[in-house]
Amino acid sequence: FSFLIAAADPVRKMSDVYAMIQGGIVSAERVFPLLDKQTTIHSPPNPVPIITSPPKLEFQNVRFAYNEAQPVLNGINLTVPAGKTVAIVGANGCGKSTLVNFLPRFFDPDAGSVKLNGTDVRDFDLHELRSVVGLVTQHSMLFDDTVGNNIAYGSEHATREQIIAAAKQASAHTFIESQLENGYDSGIGEHGGKLSGGQRQRIELARIILKNPLLLVLDEATSQIDPTSEQLIHASLRNFVRGRTVLMITHRLSSLDLADLVVVMHEGEVVDTGTQAELMARCGLFREMLRTSQSEELSVAERAKAA
Repeated sequence: FSFLIAAADPVRKMSDVYAMIQGGIVSAERVFPLLDKQTTIHSPPNPVPIITSPPKLEFQNVRFAYNEAQPVLNGINLTVPAGKTVAIVGANGCGKSTLVNFLPRFFDPDAGSVKLNGTDVRDFDLHELRSVVGLVTQHSMLFDDTVGNNIAYGSEHATREQIIAAAKQASAHTFIESQLENGYDSGIGEHGGKLSGGQRQRIELARIILKNPLLLVLDEATSQIDPTSEQLIHASLRNFVRGRTVLMITHRLSSLDLADLVVVMHEGEVVDTGTQAELMARCGLFREMLRTSQSEELSVAERAKAA
């Protein structure tokens, strides 16, 4: 009887192990095919030298579809002058993010070409191409590490002085030193969970400033932060965008003040391009977008005031 009693608990635990093994087998059947999948994006055998100055961007008859039955981009033709900041506006699902994702070659267009200074992006070495492109999205990609290491991610040889200089330019140095217990050596938690949304965006902006890319892509970079943090980030960007080519996807009126030109997209096509004043005068779709954006921003401000 003592033997049976002693054996009962290990047998019960073995049944739990069996259940875990079955769950692991099911997970492996889904994970390993994904790990074994080969990417279709490769560097060419004989890449051309990478650009060394802010590029002129050209999208020539670009077409793309995630699903053949539903095209996302329908023959985009767009030129972005070198060293200029261009804002891309349009309704959700019109293809804005898809368009800018061709620049670091997260995927390639089904037809047409994307060129930097007249050279197709597919002719550059993939690593070198991505080294000159800086990408800031609405979802900050931070890691469970220190503030300093998160800023230095992608700039492995950066010194502490360079990290601090980038943080100052991104308006992040003050909160890092005054609000975090160990300053730049403070852990920020998984996905930056110990920081506010505005703080996470400023850390990511400091990372891009440290990288110092020739081509900067801002994909709704301030869509999820409060107006105060947005003003700080805009003040930092106003200086940083000078002397580099910038593509900025935004729905916010305040962000358009940073742009030299505005591109209006609708259902996978470029509807119009011009300055804010020119588009206000001739583009009904742009005027409607501004009215909608103004209403949303006023509503947010009123809720914040009431709270």
